[in-house]
Amino acid sequence: MVLIFPILILDTWLAIETLQYFQPLVAIVILAALLAFILNYPVQFLQQHGNRHSIAAVVVFLLTL
Repeated sequence: MVLIFPILILDTWLAIETLQYFQPLVAIVILAALLAFILNYPVQFLQQHGNRHSIAAVVVFLLTL
């Protein structure tokens, strides 16, 4: 029971250090997921108006550039 507090502090410190190490990667993944979520709406709109998914995705990609 005596070692619970030091181990908890060590685990917390290790978790913070790990998150700081991978922070750039996590930021890129979150940004990519957000962009995919947002750009899915125009692709669905184009699909509902008779375009194939691949054509709609290419059109939305080219328009975002």
